[in-house]
Amino acid sequence: MRMRAATLSGVKQPLIVQEVELDEPKANEVLVRMVASGVCHSDLHVITGYIDRPYPVILGHEGAGIVEQVGPGVTKVKPGDHVVLTYLPACGKCQWCHRGFPNMCDQGQHLRSGKMLDQTSRLHTLDGQDISNFLFVSTWAEYSVVPELSVVLVPDYVPLEKACLFGCGFSTGLARRPMPCTSALERASPSWAAGGWARRPSRGHASVTRA
Repeated sequence: MRMRAATLSGVKQPLIVQEVELDEPKANEVLVRMVASGVCHSDLHVITGYIDRPYPVILGHEGAGIVEQVGPGVTKVKPGDHVVLTYLPACGKCQWCHRGFPNMCDQGQHLRSGKMLDQTSRLHTLDGQDISNFLFVSTWAEYSVVPELSVVLVPDYVPLEKACLFGCGFSTGLARRPMPCTSALERASPSWAAGGWARRPSRGHASVTRA
C-alpha cells in the first residue's frame, strides 16, 4: 500500500514528507493506522548523526493508533483495537524476560538493524529501495507494520494523543524515579530520562519539507 511518511535521507538532511510503499504484515506482525506520535530527543540524535542508523529511515518511536490488519499467527490484538507501540519488544520466553527484565529481551539485538525481526524490510521508496524502520515501529507515518511483540492493547476510551507518550517519554521518566536497587544488575544499570539517549546537549534542529 502507499502512504505518506516523513523520510530522512541522511545526517542533517531535512525530513521529506512523501509517498512510500508499505508491505502487508507478515506472520506475527500487525498493521497499525497511526493516530498520534511523540517527538523524542532520540529521533533528533539520528537527524544530527549522534546516533547512527541506516538511511533512508522513517523515524518516530512513541506512537499510538488503531489496528487495521493482522498477519498470520497474531493472537494478541484484532482489527479495531487501540494500541500503544513500544520499541522494546518482549518475547516473554528468553532468560531476560523470565528474570523480570523484559527491557533486555533477546529480540532487542535487532533494534539497530533497520529491519523487522526476520531481518527483512516492509518499507520501500516508490522505485523499490528499502527504507529502514526505526526501532521496529517508525511512527512518523500514516501507517506502520510492527511486530506483535511491539503493541500494547489499551482501552478505547484512552486518548491516543496522550497514550502515545507511554511508548517512551513517560515510561523513561518514570524509570528515573528514586527506587531501591535490589540486584547487582540494577545497581549497574543507569537510566536516562527524556528518551534515554540524551547524554549531552545537542544544538541540532530538524526541518520538515513536503515532496
